[in-house]
Amino acid sequence: MKNKNEKLMTAFDRIDSRYIGEAMEYYAEKPAKKSVFTKKMNRFVTVASAAAACLLIVALALPSLLIEREHGSYTPTDVHAEDTNSEIQTPPEHDGTKGLIYEIREDGETARFVSFGACTEETVVIASTYDGKPVVEMIMGPYWDHRNSGDNVRMNAMSSYGSKDVKHLIISDTVEKFDDTIMKCCPNIESVYIGAKVGKMRRWLFSGGEGEKIVKLEVSPDNEVYMSSGNCIIEKATKTLFRGCETSVIPDDGSVEVIGYNAFAGAAGLTSIVIPDCVTEIESDAFGWSALESITLPANLQKLGPSVFVGCQKLESVDLNGFTQIPRSTFGSCIALKEVKGSENIVEIEDDGFDFCKGLESITFGKSLKKIGYGAFYACTAVITYEGTIEDWNAIEKDEKWHTYTDANCVLKKIVCTDGEFVPVAQWPGKN
Repeated sequence: MKNKNEKLMTAFDRIDSRYIGEAMEYYAEKPAKKSVFTKKMNRFVTVASAAAACLLIVALALPSLLIEREHGSYTPTDVHAEDTNSEIQTPPEHDGTKGLIYEIREDGETARFVSFGACTEETVVIASTYDGKPVVEMIMGPYWDHRNSGDNVRMNAMSSYGSKDVKHLIISDTVEKFDDTIMKCCPNIESVYIGAKVGKMRRWLFSGGEGEKIVKLEVSPDNEVYMSSGNCIIEKATKTLFRGCETSVIPDDGSVEVIGYNAFAGAAGLTSIVIPDCVTEIESDAFGWSALESITLPANLQKLGPSVFVGCQKLESVDLNGFTQIPRSTFGSCIALKEVKGSENIVEIEDDGFDFCKGLESITFGKSLKKIGYGAFYACTAVITYEGTIEDWNAIEKDEKWHTYTDANCVLKKIVCTDGEFVPVAQWPGKN
Protein backbone atom coordinates (compact mmCIF):
# COMPACT_ATOMS: atom_id res chain seq x y z
CA MET A 1 0.00 0.00 0.00
CA LYS A 2 1.19 3.51 -0.79
CA ASN A 3 1.49 5.98 2.05
CA LYS A 4 -0.82 8.99 2.30
CA ASN A 5 1.43 11.27 0.27
CA GLU A 6 1.57 8.73 -2.53
CA LYS A 7 -2.14 7.92 -2.85
CA LEU A 8 -3.05 8.32 -6.50
CA MET A 9 -6.43 6.64 -6.57
CA THR A 10 -9.63 8.46 -7.49
CA ALA A 11 -13.33 7.80 -7.02
CA PHE A 12 -13.08 5.46 -9.99
CA ASP A 13 -11.24 2.86 -7.87
CA ARG A 14 -14.51 1.17 -6.96
CA ILE A 15 -16.27 1.54 -10.31
CA ASP A 16 -16.25 -1.09 -13.03
CA SER A 17 -13.01 -0.57 -14.97
CA ARG A 18 -14.76 -0.53 -18.33
CA TYR A 19 -16.29 2.84 -17.43
CA ILE A 20 -13.12 4.45 -16.09
CA GLY A 21 -11.40 5.38 -19.33
CA GLU A 22 -14.45 6.82 -21.02
CA ALA A 23 -15.51 8.73 -17.92
CA MET A 24 -12.13 10.39 -17.58
CA GLU A 25 -12.06 11.24 -21.29
CA TYR A 26 -14.84 13.72 -20.68
CA TYR A 27 -12.56 15.98 -18.71
CA ALA A 28 -11.10 16.90 -22.09
CA GLU A 29 -14.45 17.83 -23.53
CA LYS A 30 -15.92 21.31 -23.63
CA PRO A 31 -17.27 22.65 -20.30
CA ALA A 32 -20.81 21.77 -19.31
CA LYS A 33 -23.44 23.90 -20.98
CA LYS A 34 -25.29 26.59 -19.09
CA SER A 35 -28.82 26.16 -17.81
CA VAL A 36 -31.49 27.59 -20.05
CA PHE A 37 -32.71 29.47 -16.99
CA THR A 38 -29.52 31.48 -16.46
CA LYS A 39 -27.93 31.44 -19.92
CA LYS A 40 -27.07 34.94 -21.12
CA MET A 41 -24.56 34.46 -23.90
CA ASN A 42 -22.71 37.22 -25.68
CA ARG A 43 -23.34 36.66 -29.36
CA PHE A 44 -20.65 39.05 -30.49
CA VAL A 45 -17.53 36.94 -31.07
CA THR A 46 -14.26 38.58 -32.05
CA VAL A 47 -11.26 36.90 -33.53
CA ALA A 48 -9.44 37.40 -30.25
CA SER A 49 -12.15 35.64 -28.22
CA ALA A 50 -12.20 32.73 -30.69
CA ALA A 51 -8.48 32.30 -30.28
CA ALA A 52 -8.85 32.40 -26.51
CA ALA A 53 -11.53 29.70 -26.68
CA CYS A 54 -9.16 27.44 -28.61
CA LEU A 55 -6.49 27.94 -26.01
CA LEU A 56 -9.00 27.12 -23.28
CA ILE A 57 -9.90 23.81 -24.94
CA VAL A 58 -6.22 22.87 -25.11
CA ALA A 59 -5.76 23.86 -21.48
CA LEU A 60 -8.67 21.65 -20.44
CA ALA A 61 -7.42 18.71 -22.48
CA LEU A 62 -3.99 18.57 -20.88
CA PRO A 63 -5.16 18.07 -17.26
CA SER A 64 -7.40 15.25 -18.41
CA LEU A 65 -4.38 13.26 -19.53
CA LEU A 66 -2.32 13.90 -16.43
CA ILE A 67 -4.10 15.05 -13.28
CA GLU A 68 -1.70 16.32 -10.65
CA ARG A 69 -2.00 15.30 -7.03
CA GLU A 70 -0.23 16.63 -3.92
CA HIS A 71 2.91 14.55 -4.44
CA GLY A 72 2.45 12.71 -7.68
CA SER A 73 0.39 12.16 -10.78
CA TYR A 74 -1.40 9.38 -12.54
CA THR A 75 -2.75 8.45 -15.92
CA PRO A 76 -6.49 7.67 -15.64
CA THR A 77 -6.17 4.48 -17.68
CA ASP A 78 -3.73 3.12 -15.08
CA VAL A 79 -6.39 3.15 -12.35
CA HIS A 80 -7.86 -0.28 -11.80
CA ALA A 81 -11.13 -1.30 -10.17
CA GLU A 82 -9.48 -4.12 -8.22
CA ASP A 83 -7.57 -1.62 -6.06
CA THR A 84 -10.43 -1.79 -3.57
CA ASN A 85 -8.43 -1.13 -0.40
CA SER A 86 -7.25 2.33 -1.41
CA GLU A 87 -8.71 5.49 0.04
CA ILE A 88 -11.19 6.99 -2.40
CA GLN A 89 -10.69 10.58 -3.44
CA THR A 90 -12.18 12.61 -6.24
CA PRO A 91 -9.83 14.37 -8.66
CA PRO A 92 -8.91 18.04 -8.23
CA GLU A 93 -10.81 20.75 -10.12
CA HIS A 94 -12.54 19.28 -13.12
CA ASP A 95 -15.51 19.86 -15.41
CA GLY A 96 -17.13 16.47 -14.92
CA THR A 97 -18.96 14.40 -17.49
CA LYS A 98 -20.04 16.11 -20.67
CA GLY A 99 -23.67 17.04 -21.32
CA LEU A 100 -24.66 17.85 -17.73
CA ILE A 101 -26.39 21.15 -16.98
CA TYR A 102 -25.44 23.60 -14.23
CA GLU A 103 -26.37 27.12 -13.28
CA ILE A 104 -24.95 29.91 -11.15
CA ARG A 105 -26.69 30.19 -7.79
CA GLU A 106 -28.29 33.32 -6.44
CA ASP A 107 -25.16 34.36 -4.53
CA GLY A 108 -23.24 34.69 -7.80
CA GLU A 109 -20.28 32.93 -6.22
CA THR A 110 -21.28 29.27 -6.42
CA ALA A 111 -22.97 26.91 -8.88
CA ARG A 112 -25.45 24.05 -8.77
CA PHE A 113 -26.17 20.94 -10.82
CA VAL A 114 -29.74 20.97 -12.14
CA SER A 115 -30.10 18.31 -14.84
CA PHE A 116 -28.51 15.39 -16.63
CA GLY A 117 -29.33 17.23 -19.84
CA ALA A 118 -28.15 15.40 -22.95
CA CYS A 119 -25.88 13.06 -21.01
CA THR A 120 -26.23 9.43 -22.10
CA GLU A 121 -23.27 7.98 -20.22
CA GLU A 122 -23.39 5.16 -17.67
CA THR A 123 -20.74 6.62 -15.37
CA VAL A 124 -21.33 10.25 -14.46
CA VAL A 125 -18.98 12.52 -12.52
CA ILE A 126 -20.41 15.78 -11.19
CA ALA A 127 -18.16 18.74 -11.94
CA SER A 128 -16.29 20.46 -9.13
CA THR A 129 -16.40 23.82 -10.94
CA TYR A 130 -18.71 25.48 -13.43
CA ASP A 131 -17.90 28.78 -15.09
CA GLY A 132 -15.14 29.26 -12.54
CA LYS A 133 -17.50 28.75 -9.59
CA PRO A 134 -17.48 25.76 -7.22
CA VAL A 135 -20.42 23.37 -7.65
CA VAL A 136 -21.88 23.15 -4.13
CA GLU A 137 -25.43 21.90 -4.67
CA MET A 138 -27.30 19.21 -6.60
CA ILE A 139 -31.01 19.56 -7.29
CA MET A 140 -33.30 18.44 -10.08
CA GLY A 141 -34.31 21.34 -12.28
CA PRO A 142 -36.27 24.50 -11.46
CA TYR A 143 -38.99 22.55 -9.63
CA TRP A 144 -36.89 22.89 -6.46
CA ASP A 145 -38.51 26.26 -5.83
CA HIS A 146 -41.97 24.85 -6.54
CA ARG A 147 -41.80 21.63 -4.56
CA ASN A 148 -45.22 22.23 -3.05
CA SER A 149 -46.87 22.36 -6.45
CA GLY A 150 -47.80 18.70 -6.44
CA ASP A 151 -46.80 15.43 -8.01
CA ASN A 152 -47.18 16.66 -11.60
CA VAL A 153 -44.32 19.11 -11.15
CA ARG A 154 -42.13 16.48 -9.53
CA MET A 155 -42.90 13.83 -12.14
CA ASN A 156 -42.17 16.34 -14.88
CA ALA A 157 -38.80 16.96 -13.28
CA MET A 158 -38.12 13.24 -13.22
CA SER A 159 -38.87 12.80 -16.90
CA SER A 160 -37.33 16.05 -18.12
CA TYR A 161 -34.20 16.33 -16.01
CA GLY A 162 -33.30 12.74 -15.13
CA SER A 163 -31.58 10.03 -17.15
CA LYS A 164 -32.30 6.38 -17.85
CA ASP A 165 -28.69 5.81 -18.89
CA VAL A 166 -26.91 6.64 -15.64
CA LYS A 167 -25.72 3.63 -13.66
CA HIS A 168 -22.85 5.06 -11.61
CA LEU A 169 -22.91 8.51 -10.01
CA ILE A 170 -19.83 10.14 -8.48
CA ILE A 171 -20.45 13.33 -6.49
CA SER A 172 -17.48 15.66 -6.29
CA ASP A 173 -15.93 16.82 -3.04
CA THR A 174 -17.12 20.40 -3.57
CA VAL A 175 -20.83 19.47 -3.34
CA GLU A 176 -22.38 20.35 0.04
CA LYS A 177 -26.11 19.77 -0.53
CA PHE A 178 -27.59 16.79 -2.33
CA ASP A 179 -31.25 16.09 -3.10
CA ASP A 180 -31.43 12.31 -3.40
CA THR A 181 -34.53 12.64 -5.56
CA ILE A 182 -31.82 12.68 -8.20
CA MET A 183 -31.40 8.95 -7.72
CA LYS A 184 -35.12 8.44 -8.23
CA CYS A 185 -34.82 10.34 -11.51
CA CYS A 186 -32.25 7.78 -12.67
CA PRO A 187 -34.25 4.53 -12.61
CA ASN A 188 -31.29 2.36 -13.63
CA ILE A 189 -28.75 3.73 -11.18
CA GLU A 190 -26.68 1.04 -9.45
CA SER A 191 -24.00 2.83 -7.42
CA VAL A 192 -23.52 6.21 -5.77
CA TYR A 193 -20.37 7.77 -4.34
CA ILE A 194 -20.92 10.71 -1.94
CA GLY A 195 -18.12 13.28 -1.75
CA ALA A 196 -16.34 14.66 1.30
CA LYS A 197 -18.32 17.88 1.79
CA VAL A 198 -21.92 16.68 1.47
CA GLY A 199 -23.41 17.79 4.77
CA LYS A 200 -27.09 17.84 3.92
CA MET A 201 -29.11 15.29 1.98
CA ARG A 202 -32.82 15.61 1.30
CA ARG A 203 -35.18 12.63 1.26
CA TRP A 204 -38.26 13.66 -0.58
CA LEU A 205 -39.46 11.41 -3.39
CA PHE A 206 -38.04 8.08 -2.35
CA SER A 207 -41.15 5.94 -1.96
CA GLY A 208 -43.31 4.02 -4.36
CA GLY A 209 -43.09 0.80 -6.31
CA GLU A 210 -40.70 1.83 -9.05
CA GLY A 211 -38.14 -0.79 -8.06
CA GLU A 212 -34.75 0.70 -7.28
CA LYS A 213 -31.67 -1.15 -8.48
CA ILE A 214 -29.00 0.40 -6.29
CA VAL A 215 -26.48 -2.17 -5.05
CA LYS A 216 -23.63 0.06 -3.85
CA LEU A 217 -23.55 3.12 -1.59
CA GLU A 218 -20.31 4.74 -0.56
CA VAL A 219 -19.27 7.91 1.26
CA SER A 220 -15.88 9.60 1.24
CA PRO A 221 -13.93 8.72 4.40
CA ASP A 222 -13.29 12.46 4.80
CA ASN A 223 -17.00 13.30 5.14
CA GLU A 224 -17.71 14.63 8.64
CA VAL A 225 -21.50 14.20 8.59
CA TYR A 226 -22.07 10.86 6.88
CA MET A 227 -20.26 7.55 6.70
CA SER A 228 -20.79 4.33 4.80
CA SER A 229 -20.70 0.79 6.12
CA GLY A 230 -22.19 -2.36 4.70
CA ASN A 231 -23.58 -0.45 1.71
CA CYS A 232 -25.49 1.84 4.07
CA ILE A 233 -25.22 5.62 4.36
CA ILE A 234 -25.23 6.55 8.05
CA GLU A 235 -25.64 9.95 9.66
CA LYS A 236 -22.91 9.90 12.30
CA ALA A 237 -24.30 12.29 14.92
CA THR A 238 -27.73 10.67 15.17
CA LYS A 239 -26.64 7.10 14.36
CA THR A 240 -29.39 7.02 11.76
CA LEU A 241 -29.23 4.74 8.75
CA PHE A 242 -30.09 7.40 6.21
CA ARG A 243 -30.11 5.29 3.06
CA GLY A 244 -29.79 1.59 2.33
CA CYS A 245 -30.07 -0.63 -0.73
CA GLU A 246 -30.74 -4.23 -1.65
CA THR A 247 -27.21 -5.38 -0.74
CA SER A 248 -27.06 -3.55 2.60
CA VAL A 249 -25.85 -5.24 5.76
CA ILE A 250 -26.89 -3.14 8.76
CA PRO A 251 -23.88 -2.74 11.10
CA ASP A 252 -24.29 -4.36 14.50
CA ASP A 253 -21.47 -2.41 16.15
CA GLY A 254 -23.75 0.28 17.59
CA SER A 255 -23.16 2.78 14.78
CA VAL A 256 -26.84 2.44 13.81
CA GLU A 257 -29.62 2.95 16.33
CA VAL A 258 -32.30 4.33 14.00
CA ILE A 259 -33.40 3.14 10.56
CA GLY A 260 -34.49 6.36 8.94
CA TYR A 261 -37.52 7.45 6.98
CA ASN A 262 -37.69 5.78 3.56
CA ALA A 263 -34.26 4.23 4.14
CA PHE A 264 -35.00 1.09 2.09
CA ALA A 265 -38.13 2.24 0.29
CA GLY A 266 -38.57 0.71 -3.14
CA ALA A 267 -35.53 -1.59 -2.90
CA ALA A 268 -36.62 -4.08 -5.54
CA GLY A 269 -33.99 -6.70 -4.70
CA LEU A 270 -34.23 -6.52 -0.90
CA THR A 271 -35.80 -9.89 -0.04
CA SER A 272 -34.39 -10.22 3.49
CA ILE A 273 -32.33 -8.25 5.98
CA VAL A 274 -31.21 -8.69 9.58
CA ILE A 275 -32.03 -5.77 11.85
CA PRO A 276 -29.54 -5.91 14.75
CA ASP A 277 -30.66 -5.48 18.34
CA CYS A 278 -28.79 -2.17 18.61
CA VAL A 279 -31.63 -0.63 16.54
CA THR A 280 -34.19 0.99 18.86
CA GLU A 281 -36.29 2.91 16.32
CA ILE A 282 -37.56 2.37 12.79
CA GLU A 283 -38.99 5.49 11.19
CA SER A 284 -41.98 5.70 8.84
CA ASP A 285 -41.94 4.02 5.42
CA ALA A 286 -38.49 2.60 6.13
CA PHE A 287 -39.09 -0.57 4.09
CA GLY A 288 -42.13 0.53 2.12
CA TRP A 289 -42.64 -1.06 -1.29
CA SER A 290 -39.51 -3.16 -1.00
CA ALA A 291 -39.28 -6.85 -1.92
CA LEU A 292 -38.98 -8.13 1.65
CA GLU A 293 -40.26 -11.66 2.13
CA SER A 294 -39.75 -12.00 5.87
CA ILE A 295 -38.61 -9.81 8.76
CA THR A 296 -37.90 -10.07 12.47
CA LEU A 297 -38.09 -6.89 14.51
CA PRO A 298 -35.11 -6.22 16.79
CA ALA A 299 -35.49 -7.24 20.43
CA ASN A 300 -34.71 -3.74 21.74
CA LEU A 301 -37.12 -1.89 19.45
CA GLN A 302 -38.81 0.98 21.27
CA LYS A 303 -40.50 2.91 18.47
CA LEU A 304 -41.99 1.92 15.14
CA GLY A 305 -43.19 4.61 12.75
CA PRO A 306 -46.27 4.38 10.51
CA SER A 307 -46.26 2.56 7.18
CA VAL A 308 -42.93 0.85 7.87
CA PHE A 309 -43.80 -2.15 5.68
CA VAL A 310 -46.54 -0.62 3.56
CA GLY A 311 -46.76 -2.10 0.09
CA CYS A 312 -44.36 -4.99 0.75
CA GLN A 313 -46.33 -7.27 -1.52
CA LYS A 314 -43.98 -10.25 -1.13
CA LEU A 315 -43.86 -10.12 2.66
CA GLU A 316 -45.14 -13.45 4.01
CA SER A 317 -43.84 -13.71 7.56
CA VAL A 318 -43.26 -11.20 10.37
CA ASP A 319 -41.88 -11.83 13.85
CA LEU A 320 -42.85 -8.95 16.15
CA ASN A 321 -40.33 -10.25 18.68
CA GLY A 322 -42.11 -8.77 21.69
CA PHE A 323 -43.13 -5.44 20.13
CA THR A 324 -46.71 -4.59 21.11
CA GLN A 325 -47.86 -1.70 18.88
CA ILE A 326 -49.06 -1.82 15.27
CA PRO A 327 -48.85 1.81 14.06
CA ARG A 328 -50.93 3.24 11.24
CA SER A 329 -50.67 1.31 7.97
CA THR A 330 -47.79 -0.83 9.24
CA PHE A 331 -48.77 -3.76 7.01
CA GLY A 332 -50.99 -1.92 4.56
CA SER A 333 -51.26 -3.68 1.20
CA CYS A 334 -49.06 -6.58 2.33
CA ILE A 335 -51.20 -8.86 0.23
CA ALA A 336 -49.02 -11.96 0.70
CA LEU A 337 -48.74 -11.74 4.50
CA LYS A 338 -49.61 -15.13 6.02
CA GLU A 339 -47.97 -15.26 9.43
CA VAL A 340 -47.57 -12.71 12.24
CA LYS A 341 -45.56 -14.20 15.10
CA GLY A 342 -46.00 -12.59 18.49
CA SER A 343 -49.39 -11.08 17.65
CA GLU A 344 -50.81 -12.36 20.96
CA ASN A 345 -48.82 -9.62 22.72
CA ILE A 346 -50.27 -6.72 20.69
CA VAL A 347 -51.85 -3.97 22.78
CA GLU A 348 -53.04 -1.60 20.05
CA ILE A 349 -53.68 -1.71 16.30
CA GLU A 350 -53.87 1.77 14.80
CA ASP A 351 -55.78 2.85 11.68
CA ASP A 352 -55.30 0.62 8.62
CA GLY A 353 -52.81 -1.57 10.47
CA PHE A 354 -53.61 -4.72 8.45
CA ASP A 355 -55.63 -3.29 5.58
CA PHE A 356 -55.61 -5.24 2.33
CA CYS A 357 -53.85 -8.19 3.99
CA LYS A 358 -55.82 -10.54 1.77
CA GLY A 359 -53.43 -13.45 2.26
CA LEU A 360 -53.75 -13.43 6.05
CA GLU A 361 -55.80 -16.53 6.83
CA SER A 362 -55.55 -16.37 10.62
CA ILE A 363 -54.13 -14.22 13.40
CA THR A 364 -54.22 -14.60 17.17
CA PHE A 365 -54.62 -11.85 19.76
CA GLY A 366 -54.32 -12.11 23.53
CA LYS A 367 -56.31 -10.38 26.24
CA SER A 368 -53.66 -7.65 26.16
CA LEU A 369 -55.37 -6.16 23.06
CA LYS A 370 -57.10 -2.96 24.15
CA LYS A 371 -57.70 -0.83 21.05
CA ILE A 372 -58.41 -1.27 17.33
CA GLY A 373 -58.43 1.72 15.00
CA TYR A 374 -60.32 2.71 11.85
CA GLY A 375 -59.98 0.28 8.95
CA ALA A 376 -57.51 -1.87 10.88
CA PHE A 377 -58.78 -4.93 8.98
CA TYR A 378 -60.01 -3.23 5.84
CA ALA A 379 -60.46 -5.82 3.06
CA CYS A 380 -58.90 -8.52 5.25
CA THR A 381 -60.29 -12.05 5.15
CA ALA A 382 -58.64 -13.61 8.20
CA VAL A 383 -60.06 -15.67 11.03
CA ILE A 384 -59.28 -13.86 14.28
CA THR A 385 -58.61 -16.04 17.30
CA TYR A 386 -58.99 -14.14 20.57
CA GLU A 387 -57.68 -15.56 23.86
CA GLY A 388 -60.58 -14.21 25.87
CA THR A 389 -64.33 -14.38 26.07
CA ILE A 390 -66.83 -12.74 23.75
CA GLU A 391 -67.52 -10.28 26.55
CA ASP A 392 -63.81 -9.45 26.74
CA TRP A 393 -63.71 -8.97 22.97
CA ASN A 394 -66.68 -6.61 23.04
CA ALA A 395 -64.95 -4.58 25.76
CA ILE A 396 -62.03 -3.77 23.45
CA GLU A 397 -62.14 -0.13 22.30
CA LYS A 398 -62.85 -0.20 18.57
CA ASP A 399 -63.48 2.42 15.95
CA GLU A 400 -66.99 1.90 14.56
CA LYS A 401 -65.40 1.15 11.19
CA TRP A 402 -62.55 -1.04 12.45
CA HIS A 403 -63.70 -3.76 10.05
CA THR A 404 -64.55 -2.37 6.60
CA TYR A 405 -64.48 -4.07 3.24
CA THR A 406 -64.35 -3.48 -0.50
CA ASP A 407 -66.85 -6.16 -1.50
CA ALA A 408 -68.64 -9.17 -0.03
CA ASN A 409 -65.56 -11.36 -0.53
CA CYS A 410 -63.30 -9.06 1.49
CA VAL A 411 -64.58 -9.56 5.02
CA LEU A 412 -63.26 -11.17 8.19
CA LYS A 413 -64.50 -14.73 8.30
CA LYS A 414 -65.14 -14.87 12.03
CA ILE A 415 -63.95 -14.08 15.54
CA VAL A 416 -63.18 -17.18 17.61
CA CYS A 417 -63.23 -16.61 21.40
CA THR A 418 -62.81 -19.01 24.29
CA ASP A 419 -66.57 -19.30 24.80
CA GLY A 420 -67.84 -19.16 21.25
CA GLU A 421 -67.46 -17.61 17.82
CA PHE A 422 -69.33 -15.09 15.66
CA VAL A 423 -69.12 -13.20 12.39
CA PRO A 424 -68.53 -9.47 12.94
CA VAL A 425 -70.73 -6.95 11.16
CA ALA A 426 -68.64 -5.10 8.57
CA GLN A 427 -69.27 -1.71 6.93
CA TRP A 428 -68.52 -0.10 3.65
CA PRO A 429 -65.79 2.53 4.14
CA GLY A 430 -68.10 5.38 3.19
CA LYS A 431 -71.10 4.26 5.18
CA ASN A 432 -72.22 6.66 7.90
